[in-house]
Amino acid sequence: MKAIVKFFVWAAFACWPLYSGAAVEMTVVTPSGVVAFTVEEQWQVLSMQPTLPIAAAVFQLPNQADEGTADSTNLILQLYDLKSPEALQALQKVGQVFGAAKPKEEVFKGWVLYRQDSVQDGTAYSVIDAKQRLKTVAASVRLAWPHLKNNPAAYDAQMVEALHKVLLSVQERVGPWRPESGAVIRRPEQ
Repeated sequence: MKAIVKFFVWAAFACWPLYSGAAVEMTVVTPSGVVAFTVEEQWQVLSMQPTLPIAAAVFQLPNQADEGTADSTNLILQLYDLKSPEALQALQKVGQVFGAAKPKEEVFKGWVLYRQDSVQDGTAYSVIDAKQRLKTVAASVRLAWPHLKNNPAAYDAQMVEALHKVLLSVQERVGPWRPESGAVIRRPEQ
């Protein structure tokens, strides 16, 4: 089955305080239905792998503080086929330890979150991994952002809020997929 990713501007979605644009709903077609989620239209799509056993979408979030640096704020959403040993093995790695301390674990609206700090090329980062089993697949989301001297004062809180909005937007609908009126359909090149 060829997966389809749908880009649909959902004007009714409330704008996030960090950004001023509309949200974009993305839909990944799975063998059992579809998984939809929303991101800000300003988020740059770095990579899209829409087929299971592990589908993934990688985004870079804009931050003026990281311009001209090797650092960036990134969000990765992955879907896992629960019938695939490869996917189940990858899902078990969500929340793995990066530094010396074990991640702080908490629950948010059915998602298990793992918070930790890490260092990449000398820059301190905050990393939050989240995972949840949906109806026929599992999903994970990772948000990682650098601690830069020019970050906005409330950047950490804004990142947590942005992550929560993405997590709340993830929905699986089981059954045949039918395109919505006005949707723009794009098939990423493999």
